[in-house]
Amino acid sequence: MDYNLHQSNVYRTLKKIEKILINSQEFKLPGKKIFTESSEKSKIKQVVIDVTETEIERPSKKQKKYYTCKKTHIIKNQIIADPKTGLIVCTAQGKGKEHDFNIFKKSKILLNYELEILGDKGYQGINKIHKNSKIPFKKPPKKDLDKEQINFNKTLGKER
Repeated sequence: MDYNLHQSNVYRTLKKIEKILINSQEFKLPGKKIFTESSEKSKIKQVVIDVTETEIERPSKKQKKYYTCKKTHIIKNQIIADPKTGLIVCTAQGKGKEHDFNIFKKSKILLNYELEILGDKGYQGINKIHKNSKIPFKKPPKKDLDKEQINFNKTLGKER
């Protein structure tokens, strides 16, 4: 609107630029296969996993799947990144109401058992699938976390 361009012209231009960038091979993600390699072969020893929400225009069909209690329609984007380099290694998508851990399970990423995963509270239960993962402690109902658990959560949050 600022440049008096029609939405369709902007869309076509963005698609052309996107195609050029994809064909250049400069912006290619390593992909899921990098996680199955052994630790000697792979340079990645630790990954951070998190989900971000992107607000979308209200869909004309199947609105409930994208609607959240925040009164918006969203798509969830899961990102797996190498904390040392900041490189995004792999992505996955889910719909608005979908839980973070369900997006992880649906993405069917096979992880080497030596690889350490750092996640947030949305990934409760990942320890059953991947033993070498760190997630914060959840506060039990009508109880408080002890000092050790609070300190662990703080250091994990800083590390993530």
